Amino acid sequence: MSDHKSLRWRFGQFCLLALLASSGQAANPSEHEQRQAVVNEAFQLWRDKDYAGLNRLQQDLIQQKRRSESGVWLLAPFNNGIAQFGRPRGRDLPVAVWEKLVADTLEWQQADPDSTMPPIRLARLYLEQAWELRGGTFVAHVPKENWPAIFLLTDQARQVLLSVKERAAGDPHWYTAMLDVLRLNGDEALFVQTLNEGMARFPDYHELYFSAAITLQPKWGGSLATIRRLAQEAVRRNPNAEGPTLYARIYWSLGPSLDNDSTTLVDWRKSDWKRLKASFDSLVTLYPSSWNRTAYASFACRALDLKTMDQQFSALGYELTPGAWHKSGQGKSPSYCRALLKAYVDKGRKPLSDDELAQFDAKQLMEEAKRLSQPTPFPVINNLNQY
Repeated sequence: MSDHKSLRWRFGQFCLLALLASSGQAANPSEHEQRQAVVNEAFQLWRDKDYAGLNRLQQDLIQQKRRSESGVWLLAPFNNGIAQFGRPRGRDLPVAVWEKLVADTLEWQQADPDSTMPPIRLARLYLEQAWELRGGTFVAHVPKENWPAIFLLTDQARQVLLSVKERAAGDPHWYTAMLDVLRLNGDEALFVQTLNEGMARFPDYHELYFSAAITLQPKWGGSLATIRRLAQEAVRRNPNAEGPTLYARIYWSLGPSLDNDSTTLVDWRKSDWKRLKASFDSLVTLYPSSWNRTAYASFACRALDLKTMDQQFSALGYELTPGAWHKSGQGKSPSYCRALLKAYVDKGRKPLSDDELAQFDAKQLMEEAKRLSQPTPFPVINNLNQY
């Protein structure tokens, strides 16, 4: 088989896999396999410098809104792969490595000047370099001598993206990339403008809201109330079956940072769990994958809604997907949550109501849960069905 025909065959196979997965007819490829398929396909095309094929793949993902089994846009892993191709693993890369990555990206841009992918990748490279200088510490702890280079790199990333904005009008990833840059660049007016334009053009693109939610966290000057308003706006802009699912997806996207502050943890359990639960119910109804049910169970555990957690464990059976378990800052592993459930059942306790959560002191029960925690497979506990 010739190289050209081989590439066409791989492209066709990927499209078939994505199409079947979206219609529920595939031979049950896992969430990871579906995401990895698009990354592998993109890498093959990028490595072979088949930029026409890469552009076709990108446009197919955008125009057809290809989804994984869990409902995630496959454009997201595609773009993550593009950003990482050729990049060595690890941090603190030598200057020569960054220069080579930038040079290779500029060469790609010269060979394919109409594509939005090379300039967005270039902006990502500048932003990554800025973050290596910035680090994850508090602002006051960043070496003063690093700031000029940080500002220069983030401004370069911003200028690169602005230079292709018109050409990227049909690419939702441009807006996500710009929001990521503006988190460090600090241009609040442009952040608001970019977010509003992105929501107007691509209201159902998940990654747009995920990027904005990160910036709206308390550590960046935002608040849980601001994140809540973003989630409500996402739902409002999608008056279809997808809309109600976005509330849960946005909170899920924040990862451990949602629980890094114990006050924030109590806050969302008190004020947001009822809305989050309804959103997760919509999500697992529309996309009843083990990936989504696993995330739902992890949130239910952290909200101490043990009846809901038990229901999701029961639905999952042995299909718990570790990669989807919300990596809580409070360390609530699947085995811990099962032990917590067992501790409730053994003591004849019912799950707490929303009103009781504010006064609940779980210290003694959590100590017992730690003692009971073992990395054993299910049984699933069904005793809570009577409540």
